[in-house]
Amino acid sequence: MDMKQQVKEYIINDQKQRISELKQLLDNIQAQSDIDEASVIDPEDLTRQSEATDMRLIQQARLVEAEDELLFMETISNDSTEKVGLGNLVTTDTFVYYIGMPCQPFQLGGKDVVGISTHSPIYASMVGKEKGDKFSFNDNTYSIIDIA
Repeated sequence: MDMKQQVKEYIINDQKQRISELKQLLDNIQAQSDIDEASVIDPEDLTRQSEATDMRLIQQARLVEAEDELLFMETISNDSTEKVGLGNLVTTDTFVYYIGMPCQPFQLGGKDVVGISTHSPIYASMVGKEKGDKFSFNDNTYSIIDIA
């Protein structure tokens, strides 16, 4: 498996883990908010139930977003292009960027890898560039060593 595919799989697996954690959190919130309203004596119990319901709705929205991001990642083409674009693995003199979905930096094959989206400010600085080109971002200049 080439590095580009390894990076994509790492990001997908990381997203699957995030989804699993969100589902567990939702289960915990659901358990906290399940009370029999007819047997409630303390009005604070109803307030806590309402807060838990609000939290559940927020986490459900996060879960839907995470599942949509996973689906998006799984549909990104692995085809290589000569210019920086969606699905490319861009090796610079400092980092390796995967263009698809943002993720925390990680190490792979001794290289620092970071996932970025097409909405990222740094992506706007590198989109359309080719191997050997330079781009600037936050007062730093980067050289593109390879595009896969």
